Amino acid sequence: MAAKRVLRIIGSMEWEVPTIRMIVAEALGNVDEILVLEHNYSHSGIERTYVLEESLMDLTGNRDGTLVSYIQVDLQDAIIRSAITSRDMHVNERLMRGSFERFTEIKDDDIVFCVDADEVIYRNSFKLLENRVRRDPFRRVWAIPMHQLYYRPDYLWTDCDFASAVVGRASSLRSKVNPWRDSRWKARGVHGCHFSWQLTVEQMLIKLQMYAHSLDFRHLASVPILEDAVKSRKYPFDPERDFTIQKLDERDMETILPESWALERHGLDHLLEDQQ
Repeated sequence: MAAKRVLRIIGSMEWEVPTIRMIVAEALGNVDEILVLEHNYSHSGIERTYVLEESLMDLTGNRDGTLVSYIQVDLQDAIIRSAITSRDMHVNERLMRGSFERFTEIKDDDIVFCVDADEVIYRNSFKLLENRVRRDPFRRVWAIPMHQLYYRPDYLWTDCDFASAVVGRASSLRSKVNPWRDSRWKARGVHGCHFSWQLTVEQMLIKLQMYAHSLDFRHLASVPILEDAVKSRKYPFDPERDFTIQKLDERDMETILPESWALERHGLDHLLEDQQ
């Protein structure tokens, strides 16, 4: 039996709906199964309610030869609650990344694409990446290079080499030190877009309290700091890091953003209202 092709997506917040929908649209017909997972705890071990079901249920079912499922994952028996160290938060993060195996049969040779809710793989890249995995005699895990869009869909971070989403055989992904995420082996080319921190300032304040790096960056949870970062195109998380932003025009966006952007841009257009 041929290896199954699976796409695993992790979501958690309402503002991720446009990019989750883009991820699914690009993948339909290119994988056998898509699992969109939402967990009832944050990386910091704070209990949360499920919020994505109503916005995503119309995507589920058999579509273009792909089975799409939205799954609510209960972590109450395994999560480190109220995590107070970065290590604890990353333990929780790894727990979430592998939780999908509870809901589908995954064999060692199955090919798994692993993305977060803001990482969109181009439709025409799925087959290229699948072939890279199938033809690799060393069964390596391949990081997927993506354009890094920061703060806004028209802000391209040109000196950022982003490649955290991965694809590989299930056995290789499972046995990594950091399972289901990151790899030193990078596929050639650029195969998608990372819509990073595509948030209003109010949403940024929420994220800074909940995500895996919150202990490192909670001091940035300030409206003036965040407003200035977006307006001035600054990177407050590491002021010494190169942060060159190219503002894209509509033609650039049509070239760089996924085709499905046209279907879902209404969910992010509010970030472009203040054209700077």
